Amino acid sequence: MQIAATPTVKYVTREEVPGEAREAETRIYEQEAADKPENVRERIIAGKLDAWLGTVVLLEQEMHNPKFEGKTVQQLRDELTATTGENVVIRRFARFAVGQ
Repeated sequence: MQIAATPTVKYVTREEVPGEAREAETRIYEQEAADKPENVRERIIAGKLDAWLGTVVLLEQEMHNPKFEGKTVQQLRDELTATTGENVVIRRFARFAVGQ
């Protein structure tokens, strides 16, 4: 349901995000931070890139369901692994949309 509710999710982990996509986002954030003092630009860019990754990476998504109290998919996966003793892995996902 998290995937269905979040159309921006494209990757399971940060490692799956292509370098070209990261570079494109970094260029955008560099342009946005161009008028900021040089000593804070890198932190601004890193923060914006981190926030963007949080929107496109499934394991970093906060759950939409309030019963999970703002936990991320990764935190819930870790809890399930600890509870069951099994190594729970999310390898891929698919989203289907009506009319596309």
